Amino acid sequence: MKAGDQVTIDEVSKKFNVAKTTLLSFEKDNLFDRSPEISVYEYSDKEIERLSLILSLKKIGLKKEKIGEYLKQNEIGRQQILTKQRQLILDDIH
Repeated sequence: MKAGDQVTIDEVSKKFNVAKTTLLSFEKDNLFDRSPEISVYEYSDKEIERLSLILSLKKIGLKKEKIGEYLKQNEIGRQQILTKQRQLILDDIH
C-alpha cells in the first residue's frame, strides 16, 4: 500500500482478522477520531495504525470505553491506564 492510498473495510477485516461488525462498532464509538464525511468503508495509513493500537489494547483486556479514554489521554494519562490494567492482570494471575 502506497502512502495516501485507502484500504477497504474488507481488506482491513481480512488483514487483521477482525469482523466488519467489530470495525463498524469501533467507528460508531468514534475510536478512529475522523470526520463524519469520511467513508467508514475505507481506511488510511493513520487509521490502520490506530486500529492496530486499538486491537492491542483490546488484547490486554481494555473495554471499548477504556480504549476511548486511553486514546484521548496525554502520555501520563495513558501510562496510568496501562499501569492500572497491568495490576488487574497481575491480580487475576494470583
